Amino acid sequence: MGYFLVRTGESGWESTFVAVVKDPEVAKKLFHPIRWRILKELSKNPSYPLALAKKLKIDEQVVYYHIRILERLGVLEVERTEEKRGTLAKVYRVNTPAVAAIIDEEAFEAKPSPAVKVLSEREAKFLEPFVSPEGIKCSIVVGSPDAHGEFRARARDGHFAADLALFLGSTLSVTREIVTKLDTELSEAELGQNLIVVGGPRVNSVAAKLNDYLPIRFSLKRHSAIYSTISDTSYFEDEHGLIVKAPNPFGEGTYVLVLAGNSYPGTRAAVVAFVRRLDEVARGNLYNPSVQARVVLGVDMDSDGRIDDVELVE
Repeated sequence: MGYFLVRTGESGWESTFVAVVKDPEVAKKLFHPIRWRILKELSKNPSYPLALAKKLKIDEQVVYYHIRILERLGVLEVERTEEKRGTLAKVYRVNTPAVAAIIDEEAFEAKPSPAVKVLSEREAKFLEPFVSPEGIKCSIVVGSPDAHGEFRARARDGHFAADLALFLGSTLSVTREIVTKLDTELSEAELGQNLIVVGGPRVNSVAAKLNDYLPIRFSLKRHSAIYSTISDTSYFEDEHGLIVKAPNPFGEGTYVLVLAGNSYPGTRAAVVAFVRRLDEVARGNLYNPSVQARVVLGVDMDSDGRIDDVELVE
């Protein structure tokens, strides 16, 4: 369940994602004066403990103590690591722009969902190259259903683009762009644009061109396997899929988003993870959060033979 803080502004309604506190003991820990100063400072700019200590004029060990508590409370996260004086320092950031306390859960009233899906700050940042308030800024590329490419394969996962497009469209007020294309239709010039690619390199020739540039990619020696250069791990199940957001090697300043699996169920798993659990996906890789690349495993929860949930395994 997600919560949003809504207020009226000069241009109309304004909203932001908000973390909710229901336990008074957690609230007591969170609203400690020093911790609140740390949160306020990190909300302006991510930083590392020593720099925070100097900025706030507090002993470094005290800052470390309070940061550890804020991490356990889930309001801080490590954005990246930097080398400082020969050692690696963790750079922290605030992962929520607001905190609220709920006293009475029964006070909520059910109302129709808004026409436009409100994204969390993390989700919006993840989608930024591909959508904007002005509309879609990418092409969605699916494999051709005809035999094509090096493997002479026929794609049968193109309809997943419909679920993807519905989700992306739900974040916009209205869009009339025609953005879905077959891999065989994409020109060399269009290859350098922002792209969302559905399906792996066996069935999607654009995915094949991108494969070697991705931090998590496909090994195609025999049966497809997903290989992570981050963890040096291979994933072989048909239900394994990947979601990778990376710079487009064929276009300066553009990005690609690849959703694909070892086979048809794995691609479905990638799309399910993207649509239903984008905020978790956008947290970055389990072993290196600065890399936007995840491995997922599709799960058939109701035993009807179709993937309907996922585990994020990396």
